[in-house]
Amino acid sequence: MDFFRSRNFFSSVFALVVCLIGAAAFATYKQNEFKEAGNLLDHTHTAIFEVQDISSQILSLIALQRGYLLTQNEIFNQQYIGKQAEISQAFEQLIAKEENNAVNVSKIIELQSYYINLVEVLDSRIADPDVDLTNTESIETLKDQIRTVRNKFLDEKYAELNEKLISLGSLQKRLIAELLFFIFITGLIFIVLNYFLYRLRRQNRLIGKDLYNSEERLQYAMLAAGEGVFDWDIKTNYIYCSQYLVEMLGYNYAEFSPSRSALQGMLHPDDKDKVRNHTAKYINDELPEYSIEFRMRHSSGHYMWINARAFAIRDENAQAVRIIGTYRDITDHKKLEQNLEQDAIRAEQDSAAKSDFLAHMSHEIRTPLTAISGISEILQKKADSFDERQKELINTLTTSTKALKGLVNDILDFSKIEKGEVELENKPFLLGNLISEIISIMSVPANEKGLNFKIIYDDVKYFEYLGDENRIKQILINLIGNAIKFTDEGMITVMVSLDMIKKEKYLSFSVQDTGIGIENNMLDFVFKEFKQGDSSVSRKYGGTGLGLPISKKLAELMDGDLQVVSRKGLGSTFTLYLPVEERLMQLIDQDDLQIASTLNDKLSSVIQAQQCALIVEDYEGNIVILSYMMEEIGLQYDVARTGIEALELWKRKRYDIVLMDVQMPEMDGLTATSEIRAMEKENNFEDTPIIGMTAHALVEDKNKCIESGMTDYISKPIHTDILKEKIFKYIHTDQKHSK
Repeated sequence: MDFFRSRNFFSSVFALVVCLIGAAAFATYKQNEFKEAGNLLDHTHTAIFEVQDISSQILSLIALQRGYLLTQNEIFNQQYIGKQAEISQAFEQLIAKEENNAVNVSKIIELQSYYINLVEVLDSRIADPDVDLTNTESIETLKDQIRTVRNKFLDEKYAELNEKLISLGSLQKRLIAELLFFIFITGLIFIVLNYFLYRLRRQNRLIGKDLYNSEERLQYAMLAAGEGVFDWDIKTNYIYCSQYLVEMLGYNYAEFSPSRSALQGMLHPDDKDKVRNHTAKYINDELPEYSIEFRMRHSSGHYMWINARAFAIRDENAQAVRIIGTYRDITDHKKLEQNLEQDAIRAEQDSAAKSDFLAHMSHEIRTPLTAISGISEILQKKADSFDERQKELINTLTTSTKALKGLVNDILDFSKIEKGEVELENKPFLLGNLISEIISIMSVPANEKGLNFKIIYDDVKYFEYLGDENRIKQILINLIGNAIKFTDEGMITVMVSLDMIKKEKYLSFSVQDTGIGIENNMLDFVFKEFKQGDSSVSRKYGGTGLGLPISKKLAELMDGDLQVVSRKGLGSTFTLYLPVEERLMQLIDQDDLQIASTLNDKLSSVIQAQQCALIVEDYEGNIVILSYMMEEIGLQYDVARTGIEALELWKRKRYDIVLMDVQMPEMDGLTATSEIRAMEKENNFEDTPIIGMTAHALVEDKNKCIESGMTDYISKPIHTDILKEKIFKYIHTDQKHSK
């Protein structure tokens, strides 16, 4: 009986019903096929019967006609006429039934034609009063023809009927075989389906067992992790709390009845609004996650710190319907956190006190140091009046004074940085001047140690930077000074360049030496205050260890960074990165003479004595500047103050290059250029390089210049170095035009 109540029984019954339904459907489908074959057989029977019936009616028609002729009884005549209509209708119906069989239709029509001929003969005999009743030869002939066609039709139909009977028998046998095969397949499917149902039920039992084991393991894991589970059904307001959660709060699980109001009542008064607001925002999908810390009252009366984390289950309308999460006791963690905060406050206070002391001491030391430094300078100026031993003492005093100044400055900078009192300037300065100054300062100590000192900065030599020049100089002098100090032989190389780092532009200063290097496990200490690579380095080379930490902090204050790469015994590379951002770099006018010197040399090497330029400009100040530039590079020139005057000069003399102002009285530069191009085309001359000059610098202005026929374009105010570069680009080294 248990089997009949089990799911196994119902599953088997369901599988059997499915198979039976399939068998019934198959049988129905095959029954239709058998029925269709039977319909075709019936149709053939009907056709045979109707042809035989027509033949019988034709014989009746002949008999009625003969009866009328013998008796002249009008009743026979009426029946004779009615029989004709009946036979004609039978022919039409038979033709309609056989319309899909052209062969049968043709035979029926042939039979109908003989019938029509017969009717005509019978009608003519009735109409003839002198007819010979014994002369029936024509009638017999037609009867024989009708009989012949009928027999031929019937023979074919009987043959067709026999074939259909045989086919129907074969179909019946095939249907029985297919039905038996389908029953076999259905049974096989039934067996296989029951097997898979058995496997599925077995897997479900195993899954259920694994699920039970997983839940058990989860419970033990939650106990080991010190976490309790809760499940809040928002619609019913029912809350499930795990045993650990209840016992964590000091209650008996069997006696505790969790509810939202009971749990809210355990919250610390100062945390109730925080928890309520956080929960409401999370339910309304205003927060990405539910994570909050609050206090709950233990059954003994003291408060515990709880960390709650949860996630929401939402319906198709994104409305929260359940919240499932965990509670964790973090009371000990909070106590440790509070102790650490107090320790951090005390450490900050101690650090501030130390910084104040260092700043105070550095200022106090500066007072006597100023006197010592002044005396050192006075003695240095009068060194010629002392003997060699005294000069040596004075040099020692001067060197020691400089070292002490550097130490005091480092301490003061360090204290300012720690107190946040460093103020950075933001002024434009020329990078080339900064680096030249560093070269003049650092080349002396490098040469004294016999080191090869080189700075590569051609890419940024003529650019300006917006920032604190003195602080950048301080960092670089510190880095180069360290490189010199820790390098006994070899070279110091400084490379300055513009680099793209993560799609942002940075100015980088790389200081590379061939010195003692730093061990990998010591790299973390190089930027720590009052630290050096190791104690032996401190003893051999000296120093406070403040230089690199100060440089690192200054770089960070400038939104940059200071990084180091080093290998023990192979040297070190310190790289300072400073962001460019919107601090645009551009050419500086004060360096034009140095740039111009190079450009002048380039131009002088290609300009020939007979070559000449045409300056077309109406502003006298620009004429003076351009004339001075032409004289400087050794290029002859003529001046035209209007477009018309330029055309007149060009007609008399072909020029190697034309500097064409765009806006001028009488005729502008665009029109003058178009006229020159037209005359060149007319005389089959090569195009003269024409450089347009205009105060307008928009793209459409450049397009207008090019469309008018100008070779190139330069915007005002004119930068002579850029103009020289363009002249150098277009000037010809051989005489191409006839003068």
